[in-house]
Amino acid sequence: MENLKLAELMSALSHALDMTEGQPEGHCVRCAWIGMSVGGEIGLPAPQQ
Repeated sequence: MENLKLAELMSALSHALDMTEGQPEGHCVRCAWIGMSVGGEIGLPAPQQ
């Protein structure tokens, strides 16, 4: 059995959340990207982002 990578697990959970919430595919990923970008712009350190 292969080891499951954290990124693969997060991707699957993100996709499942989009489906259960009735959001278009990729919605959770876009929200995370926007949040990380805003955090970076206002100078938050990586652990807080």
